[in-house]
Amino acid sequence: MTTRTERDDLGLAVPVPARVERVVSLVPSLTEAVATSAPALLVGATDWCTHPGDLGVARVRGTKNPDVDAVVGLAPDLVIANAEENREPDLAALRAAGLAVWVTAPTTVPAALDSLDRLLRLGCRLTRPSWLEEADAVWQAVTDTGLKLGLHPLPVWDQDGTARGFKLRDIMAASALGFPLDMMHTLYDMMAGGVFDRFPRMPTMILEAGCGWIPSMFERWEEHMKMFGKVKAPDWKSKPMDIFLRQMMVTVEAGEEIDINIALQYLPATHLALASDWPHYDGTPDLIDGFNKATHGVKDEDVRLLATGTLERWFPSH
Repeated sequence: MTTRTERDDLGLAVPVPARVERVVSLVPSLTEAVATSAPALLVGATDWCTHPGDLGVARVRGTKNPDVDAVVGLAPDLVIANAEENREPDLAALRAAGLAVWVTAPTTVPAALDSLDRLLRLGCRLTRPSWLEEADAVWQAVTDTGLKLGLHPLPVWDQDGTARGFKLRDIMAASALGFPLDMMHTLYDMMAGGVFDRFPRMPTMILEAGCGWIPSMFERWEEHMKMFGKVKAPDWKSKPMDIFLRQMMVTVEAGEEIDINIALQYLPATHLALASDWPHYDGTPDLIDGFNKATHGVKDEDVRLLATGTLERWFPSH
């Protein structure tokens, strides 16, 4: 079979057949991407590949422990994997068995779109799917309709791959660590990928992830943006704090006194709003008393903005 060498996201040479007819996917998100574009290509996927719901292909165990012999037995033209999701020893074993392995490794939203484009066109020998053209249209729609984009972290302690791959051993770790860490990654990826510079009128809410970390983290990002941005994140034009002041707000928990005071020291109260997860376990049952205690000594106008004023500005009743 005629092959042509292509380069995957890691820059590794991949001998891809001129015509690809059999693909094994070791990543749920890539499985869905290929199934949406050309479902007949897939002959194997992991046990965790649950979308689309009617996916009827051979299963090759998990992302971290694929059955290498089963993958080889399916005689795929291409195996698709991800640098974060899959283990290098498994990928090396597949290459040693003579299989072509394509590894994706995007780190930003635009890079992810480009990675999918290259995988589908160069790896799977497909034409560029229309749904890739529509991806940025989501952000544009938020802007055009006047909707608010709410960013909420997703730290799940009993699954690999969520919360950006953090190993969160239980629900306590997920809540204490996962929420802010997942939000930091999300904001960094979107800023570094230029999303907020392409859509500067897209109002964005940072939800349920604390806020005391924002001033120092944004300062650190700005330093690294100046040092490496032109090479590593060329689409990132605006300073993190400028982006925040231009189009963002963040919620604070009612009883977190230190978090509220740090936020008010560095961020305007017009960008802060009170929130509670009650009646969830980590909510604030004594919402009013807790808020009054946490804001003791805070200026009355700032307290009003935190309690209702900022949300009234973002969601006017008339």
